[in-house]
Amino acid sequence: MALIIPVNYAHVLLPFKHADLGRSAAITYGINTFDTGGDYLQAANDQIVAFSNAWESELDSEVTIGPAILRVGQDGGDPLTVEGSITSVGAETGAMNPPNLSCLVKKQTALGGRRGRGRVFVPWVLQDASVDDVGQIESGSLAVRQADAITWLENLTDTGVVTNETPMYLLHDSRGSGTEPGPSLVTALVVPSLVGVQNRRIGRG
Repeated sequence: MALIIPVNYAHVLLPFKHADLGRSAAITYGINTFDTGGDYLQAANDQIVAFSNAWESELDSEVTIGPAILRVGQDGGDPLTVEGSITSVGAETGAMNPPNLSCLVKKQTALGGRRGRGRVFVPWVLQDASVDDVGQIESGSLAVRQADAITWLENLTDTGVVTNETPMYLLHDSRGSGTEPGPSLVTALVVPSLVGVQNRRIGRG
């Protein structure tokens, strides 16, 4: 099934590159681009600013995020691909969990059921000492990551942080028939206490 990216929306890919790992990890989400006035390069750069402003203190200092890549919906034809021009580096120097043990961030919308929920796995933002032997994030660390997630969502519409508002949306796959679902506004980001696991983020020898 193909992802639906309507006009005035874009699909965002944020790459995370660790200095000691050959390949990048990535997170993805949707945004509304109506307020960008067609300046998609700035919109891509704003994604780095919004994320790093919220998460930089927890992100491994060996990790560079960006440039962001947007796939922008068009009125006919394939989406327009735009790559940003800036990157950002984390500030956390402590021992970190590997990228397959990530901070799970759940996207909530007003749409019910599975179609109204999404998630991203944010790598390299959990210290070794913040996660116990059964994968639970220590309460103090959890509160910090939850605050970071809230700030990230708010930053996307805060013109004191970014140049133009690009609120986060959940984009949906095509059903192939009937009325296709429109994007759903993400109303909240929630960090559960259990780490998220993505084994494909571990490089193979």
